[in-house]
Amino acid sequence: MKMNYAKDKKRVDYFEQAARTSAGLPAKKEESNVNSNGNGNGAGRRRKVKVPMVAGSEFSGQLELIVDGEEVFIVSSRESA
Repeated sequence: MKMNYAKDKKRVDYFEQAARTSAGLPAKKEESNVNSNGNGNGAGRRRKVKVPMVAGSEFSGQLELIVDGEEVFIVSSRESA
């Protein structure tokens, strides 16, 4: 498998932005007003969202992600079962 940093970075950015949008937060980190004490746009609330593996295609399979404040995490197979 050929690795391409720029291409892979764009793909990760897509997943992060799509997850934040699905969770009802601003797509970019810099735009959010989330702070550590739980005040702001959805802070303190952990949300599990599903994001299409291919942008714009609902039939391509989905990736489960957890949005916790400004952070986006991938769900491990043990957590999703």
